[in-house]
Amino acid sequence: MKHKFFLLIMIVISLSTSVYPQEAAACENGFRPYEHALGETCIPENPQQVASLDITIYELLLITGSRPAVHTEILINAFYERAHPELLEEIQNINADIPDIGFPPNFEVLAEAQPDLIIGVDDFITEEVYPLLSQIAPTVVISVDPGDWRARVELAGDALNITEQVDELLATYDARVAEFQELIGDDLATIEISLIRVFPGQIGIMLTGSIADQVIREVGLSRPEAQVRDLDFVVTELGGRAELTISREDLGLANGDIIFIFGAPDELIDDPLWQRLEAVQNNQSYPVGYYWYVDGLISVHDMLDDLFQHVAGTKSTVPNPFEDSLFPTDLETEESHIPSWAQLWWPQPSIQ
Repeated sequence: MKHKFFLLIMIVISLSTSVYPQEAAACENGFRPYEHALGETCIPENPQQVASLDITIYELLLITGSRPAVHTEILINAFYERAHPELLEEIQNINADIPDIGFPPNFEVLAEAQPDLIIGVDDFITEEVYPLLSQIAPTVVISVDPGDWRARVELAGDALNITEQVDELLATYDARVAEFQELIGDDLATIEISLIRVFPGQIGIMLTGSIADQVIREVGLSRPEAQVRDLDFVVTELGGRAELTISREDLGLANGDIIFIFGAPDELIDDPLWQRLEAVQNNQSYPVGYYWYVDGLISVHDMLDDLFQHVAGTKSTVPNPFEDSLFPTDLETEESHIPSWAQLWWPQPSIQ
């Protein structure tokens, strides 16, 4: 199958007169010209069968009420099992009758799903893969700086023609950020938040260019000097992965005014070297969820919950819209926006 996939790619490339398909100036009715990271093409004005090759965009489809055309079970299960285990059953129910394209994606299964739009990011949809995908459906490729979750959501919203919904979601996030900033006040920029990921035999400090770092900076907090890097360093030296692996002897790099530790914190918190850190001795070290390592609107709201709890010492008066459900809660009605296609399996309230 792998040899067949690469053969198909070479055939498509050899037959294409350009890396990019259909000229945007010749869009048919119901389509619009769209410029993206790999060129310009015609996309549906209101796509109905969207195949996302990126989990963050897949999640955005769900929370804005769209039913994805395909899913990738192995990646999605791993993502939600670690970062949002409380949502895993909902996700599995959603995917029960949606084609699984696997990983690496099976392009034949993708084509059989008949998407009207394919969307993903440039770390997977390369110039070599793009022509093949474009033979299946109009394809949009998003390119953003490492860690820039907001730009990814905004660009996806633009391509999916759901900018109003995305703007509402981001407005809720911004309202929570503003409340946090008001609570902390003038001390905001003086507080350094250290971000540590731990797995058995591995310790990583999260750097500039991680989603977690982006959220910390958006709210106005600071990072320890040892965890600040230029984005060019992250891209060129670390391949875009904004994490630096350290040894236990280098645990001094993990210090900060407040430490958030996630992954497998039990691997480290009893270590004598860890116990020497000033933040640990001041009881300012907190195990938090693995959502600090991953992307998406649900994750960044969970990060804000931790900042309110451990930095501000209170809860936000603007609720986390995803606290009880995959589908966002309307702040005015306090009801979740459950799309019609989800009603069949959505848990119904018991009658008292």
